[in-house]
Amino acid sequence: MPQLLAFLPCEKTIIANDQALSVIGIIESLATTLPPGVSALTPTTLGPMRWSVVTIYRRLPEDGAKKFRQTVKLFLPNGQIAFDSSTEFSMTHNMFRNLSAVDGFPVGVAGECRLKLYVSEAGVADGEPVAEFPVLLTHVSAEG
Repeated sequence: MPQLLAFLPCEKTIIANDQALSVIGIIESLATTLPPGVSALTPTTLGPMRWSVVTIYRRLPEDGAKKFRQTVKLFLPNGQIAFDSSTEFSMTHNMFRNLSAVDGFPVGVAGECRLKLYVSEAGVADGEPVAEFPVLLTHVSAEG
């Protein structure tokens, strides 16, 4: 199994001409302003935010020609899965990175969201997460 070096939700990624990766605005918390007269949002409300999930792996000798699958899931504070994306990859180079762009961030439920990463050989069911990243979501009243 490749060695996980990074698992980050971020606001933006930039890949330079020399293929160097820049990660901008690691998402640790988000605050959503509730419109005047609104005390709560529906649980499925999406904030207008484009964001990315960055994973970086290092090839280990036993990886050989194996295919792997990474699955990223975003769990809301109420336990619902708001985002679920899988990608298959092979470790054909010493390093591998995956950038997953996501449109909208679920802002309907305040509390701690959990972004979880699962990695397995392709064709094998997901086991326990290999990494988690918490994102604290707060609701702020526009009325002060």
